[in-house]
Amino acid sequence: MGDQVAEATTLTLIESISKQGSIMLKQAKFFYLAVVTIGCFFSGGCALTTDKVTFDYSPPTGTAPIQGAANKNITVAVSDERADKANISHKKNGFGMEMAPIVSDKPIEELFKSAIESELRARGFRLGGGKSINVTVDRFYNDFKIGFWSGDGVGQVEMRVGIGSYQRSIKTDFQHTIMVAGGDNVKESLDGALHKALAELFADQRFIAALLK
Repeated sequence: MGDQVAEATTLTLIESISKQGSIMLKQAKFFYLAVVTIGCFFSGGCALTTDKVTFDYSPPTGTAPIQGAANKNITVAVSDERADKANISHKKNGFGMEMAPIVSDKPIEELFKSAIESELRARGFRLGGGKSINVTVDRFYNDFKIGFWSGDGVGQVEMRVGIGSYQRSIKTDFQHTIMVAGGDNVKESLDGALHKALAELFADQRFIAALLK
């Protein structure tokens, strides 16, 4: 009789442990799926593939010609001195870990040169020959700040500009709320930071005076 009770107790205990193990396994699977879902939600495409960003910079609407600019020829020379010349950002998963790189569709020197030339052209300057604007790009990078339900994209531009005796360093950033840490949001933040940097440069009357000198 005692053996039967012991056997029944043992079977009950084994069944209980089996049920608990099954519940724990289901919970583990649910947690894993939640982790993957959050990671994919923030990174877009699960952060496994490289994104390529296409930039199409244009000056702000209403930029007016400057008196005397039509008689001045300007050349723009840009050098890329960024620590990481290959990438402009990285995707991040829901836990803030860097994943696949995000890159520009064109060399950064070309992007900055084209942007500055478009600002000059909008103000009436002629391109090619004449004085040279020397630009050094030290940083052009977007950093994602991941929160629980959303995050921020922070675009950063650091550059040095010289023309004759005029020398200046400019640092700007542009921050906006994001739901996906992918290429589209990198474009918005870096385009915003670049517009702020060039707006600051062309608002400097010493810079304008150096162009017209």
